[in-house]
Amino acid sequence: MLLSQALKKRILELMKENKINSQHELSLKAGISYATINDFFRGRTNSLGINKLVHICEAFDIDLSVFFILLYL
Repeated sequence: MLLSQALKKRILELMKENKINSQHELSLKAGISYATINDFFRGRTNSLGINKLVHICEAFDIDLSVFFILLYL
């Protein structure tokens, strides 16, 4: 599995766990533009950058290390 696919899968899992029902809602909680998140999920870009991942983790109230530890379990 490619890293971008694993990131998408993990973000979707966290969205479900946190009852975040849309990419738009995630963008608001994370403070990231909807276009950035949408482009990532549609495959227009294969990376979010570490700073954007940090913001996403903050939206889920987890540390970046937790995000990656559970990514491969």
